Amino acid sequence: MKTLASLAEIYAEYDKWEQRLQRARRRREVAERSIERCYKHLAPTVMVEQVAALLRPHFPQYRLRVLGPFGLCSETAIHAYDERGECVGSVAFRPSGNRLNVVDYRRDSGRFAPNTLGALNGLNHPEAAAPTSVAGLVQVLADSIDPPGQPAGNPEDGVIDAIDALVSVQLEREPSGYDHNVGQPRCELCGGDWHGDVVSANEVGTVDRPRIQGCPGAYATADARDAWKKQRPT
Repeated sequence: MKTLASLAEIYAEYDKWEQRLQRARRRREVAERSIERCYKHLAPTVMVEQVAALLRPHFPQYRLRVLGPFGLCSETAIHAYDERGECVGSVAFRPSGNRLNVVDYRRDSGRFAPNTLGALNGLNHPEAAAPTSVAGLVQVLADSIDPPGQPAGNPEDGVIDAIDALVSVQLEREPSGYDHNVGQPRCELCGGDWHGDVVSANEVGTVDRPRIQGCPGAYATADARDAWKKQRPT
């Protein structure tokens, strides 16, 4: 440090370094904002959002939504929703450096015991490099979507809808006291005694027609329903 000749020079030297400090701080603030902007573009969701944008024109019948990142692996997924708002398919991605891997939830390695951190973070499910072509990405999501006629959710919806349609036809013929068994003493779903409400004449044509209340068959598997029906008396 050089020796200054007067107090004025000392003050001037101080002011000079103060100004340099302020300029350095401003440069640091600009650099920090630039770094923050870079991190936003490097977030795991950004690449997946861009993948979703590529896929949307190929799935006009669905609403594609990106959810995540979740867990230790920053897993981020594209979910496809139908017109009822139900998720009918999805594809999950894990970032690997500056690339994306697709998680295969159809396979389970069993490497991590249940309820461990590894299992809870999905690490029992292997991953592979995501396809680099749009066609490949489209195929991955398409393979996850439930086939037409078998939407995600309650698998018995089709059975219930069929019974409801039969009820509607019968109500048109017999606008009197009536239940979903079409005059039969047994429940069409579980094969047990009828346990629903009777539809009165003044309810004919209403949308909220009570049916199968408390029926275990509404949430049973097809095999279970078949077993119940075989046990019921003829």
